[in-house]
Amino acid sequence: MKLKKDRICMIASNDILNDPRVQKEAASAAMAGFDVRVIGLHQNRSPLSEHRPAGETTYQIERVGQGWFKFIAMVRTVIEKISGTFLQFFKRGNETEGKDSELLATDSSGTNAFLKYLNANRFIHFTVIVINNIFYLTKLVQLKPYICHCNDLDTLTAGYVFKKISGCKLVYDAHELWIEMDPNESAWWKKVWGFLEKMFTRKAEMVISVNKSICEELEKRYAVKRTVSIFNCPFSIRIRREVPARSDDRKLILYQGRYDPYRGLEELIESAQYINNGVLALRGYGVMEEELRKLAVSLGLNSTVKFLSPVNMSELVQAASEADIGIVPYRDLSLDYVLCTPNKIFEYMMAGLAVGVSDLPELKRIVNESGNGVIFDASDPRDIAAKINSILEDEQLLLNMKKNSLKASYEKYNWENEARKLIDVYRSLSEREYA
Repeated sequence: MKLKKDRICMIASNDILNDPRVQKEAASAAMAGFDVRVIGLHQNRSPLSEHRPAGETTYQIERVGQGWFKFIAMVRTVIEKISGTFLQFFKRGNETEGKDSELLATDSSGTNAFLKYLNANRFIHFTVIVINNIFYLTKLVQLKPYICHCNDLDTLTAGYVFKKISGCKLVYDAHELWIEMDPNESAWWKKVWGFLEKMFTRKAEMVISVNKSICEELEKRYAVKRTVSIFNCPFSIRIRREVPARSDDRKLILYQGRYDPYRGLEELIESAQYINNGVLALRGYGVMEEELRKLAVSLGLNSTVKFLSPVNMSELVQAASEADIGIVPYRDLSLDYVLCTPNKIFEYMMAGLAVGVSDLPELKRIVNESGNGVIFDASDPRDIAAKINSILEDEQLLLNMKKNSLKASYEKYNWENEARKLIDVYRSLSEREYA
């Protein structure tokens, strides 16, 4: 198979619209002179193909699997219709036999209980990943890239197979420690994907991840030596600081992101009971939104906890600038969370906020290096509040931390710096020279 020497194909298991890392990587590679094609999954909100601007050039997004998500939605609807009856059946059995009652009683969703009981959710997920990779591989054969850049483990099968049949250069970009994301993950799932990740990763010319800790973990697990860490920072921008209209002089403490389990959001809301002269604002969406709203109401925090509407991905830094402190309260419930560096910490810093973060290795290192925030025990609402109060009670300290966030962002934690490392990887693998 004759490959196109200047072409890079990036693969991601989403429609790319809300994937800032892939968008930034594609734009940077295109501006460096590469012919960039991004392969994503088609959804109703996204066109099958589009060109995105990148400086004076463009890159192309091509989405596969048209109609696939409609089929998955139909399957989900069928499961939801039968799961309620299934759940009631097992609840009646549990009343007399006492089997699995804790599992079912703690899960109010019939669908989730049904899937957990059968352990069928991962089987379905596995099947979806296999079919998605068939779509990706078909598109790779059509596009014939010289470099195949696979984002996360659920796209790496296609890249590995294409490398075997074409001899392309393979880059594995681990946004997460993928098999460690869910602390309740089944043993068979970890064994299967751990085996595949080991086999595929060893064949990659380069392994990229979002921080040094994950790179080191992959090196240790799979004996890979070619790794580079590339932080998922925003572009360096000089924002217009927002001065929001407030009914009082309380400082604004911001969490910005998805409302998902294991992110410490319940403890964060509980901490608002003990915060002095501050309002906690949560901006985002997710499966826990209703639960979090009810928690705030039950604690009588209507005037202290606010839920803000989500904003477009490109507006996150600007929107954050209205706050004073940005919070990353993730819990240490899985190794993936322990080693995380979520995008939001860099967005807070670029927005000029002081930060409060969980006592996790990478987050702690960034804060200690930058001198821009505090570190708390994310499992303890009182400790979260105490550390936030230590900033709120010292106006000069808050101002210094804000300045330090901006300084660290402009000097180190920006995409312009990180993109250079990515382009160096591509150039080292390419047989062509680029300006």
